[in-house]
Amino acid sequence: MRRLTPLVLGVLLGGAALAAPPSFVDPLDQPALASGLAAKGPMGALSMAGDRLVAAGARGHVLFSGDAGQTWSQAKVPVSSDLVAVTFADAQHGWAVGHDSVIIATTDGGKTWVRQLDGRQSADPKQGDRGAENPLLDVWFADARQGWAVGAFGQIRHTQDGGATWSEL
Repeated sequence: MRRLTPLVLGVLLGGAALAAPPSFVDPLDQPALASGLAAKGPMGALSMAGDRLVAAGARGHVLFSGDAGQTWSQAKVPVSSDLVAVTFADAQHGWAVGHDSVIIATTDGGKTWVRQLDGRQSADPKQGDRGAENPLLDVWFADARQGWAVGAFGQIRHTQDGGATWSEL
């Protein structure tokens, strides 16, 4: 009986045997995937943005509803890190935080989000801060400019400019 070489086997299997295994993609480098099932997924946080509900949760999914939760739309989010808290200072300005020390912000009531900070940007090896491995667990803003984010292992971040810059306390 003849043995099949990897090349012959690959041709017979349509190239599947030669395909490289999928590689890891950091959630900080992967936008949240659009999904018709996002509204059925786990959401760990809920906030009011004026008369709109905004929910944040697993895999960077953020949903918003203008009809008291009867229907939901998925927001555009630049990360797929799990989000655990969301807050709004007013109907337009909001922030969400989560795993990988990520902070994202919106200025349109939760429809689109931008990254303001993540653990890779804020890591300080001199102080033992390894960054992205430490989640942020809650966020609160007094107004559209001044806010705090708190996380694991005593992590506290503060902004006085709506999140353009964050300092560690």
